[in-house]
Amino acid sequence: MMENLTIQFVYPDYSLPEAYAEVIKSIDHAKIKPVLEGADVWVTDKLFEGNISVPVVLRMAHQELFSQTNEVVDLIGRTPRLNIVVTDVEAFTDADFESYRVFLSKINERVESFAFHFFPT
Repeated sequence: MMENLTIQFVYPDYSLPEAYAEVIKSIDHAKIKPVLEGADVWVTDKLFEGNISVPVVLRMAHQELFSQTNEVVDLIGRTPRLNIVVTDVEAFTDADFESYRVFLSKINERVESFAFHFFPT
């Protein structure tokens, strides 16, 4: 607390007992939840429509990520922060690393376009 840090509670996909909820309410914290409602950070395994007002953690298997690259890249700018977690990185093959390089290149292009928009040269 002296370093201005916030405790982060990672919520399960089921309701917590009321006693837990009462203790959590008594502490300054951030809620990381698998549902958007009431979350300070939303964890999801689905692409989403529209703008989201909280940071998002998108969890996807690598093949799903590669097959939906354009849709994932489109999420940048629709949330204050987008973290992408590859849930099966241990299953990468040598060929997958090339697909990942292409994915990162597209992410980079999108981020550069936003940076240029906000910080023109």
